[in-house]
Amino acid sequence: SICYTVLFFNSVNPPIKVILLFFSLQFFCLGFLFGNLRAIAMEPVGHIAGLASSIIGSTSTLISITIAILIGMLFNGTGLPLITGVTILAIISFALNLKNPRNTA
Repeated sequence: SICYTVLFFNSVNPPIKVILLFFSLQFFCLGFLFGNLRAIAMEPVGHIAGLASSIIGSTSTLISITIAILIGMLFNGTGLPLITGVTILAIISFALNLKNPRNTA
């Protein structure tokens, strides 16, 4: 996301092949992350996994809708607000993961 933002910051929309390649790679990686992160989040509440799954799912949906509305309000006809939003949110999530006391890596 950082490379994409730097390469196409002051330009018009890049070719559709570039955008499709970027989003394909991004969604492929996110597909692996979401399942694993939700499993880690439910580890302490395994005895009520169904209830925990619904609460975690609804909470993450509400948070993501709020963030999507904020990023959507910045739309200016290019893909830059979306990519910049992804970049900023990735940096924030990486920083939060570093402060996680359960992080053993």
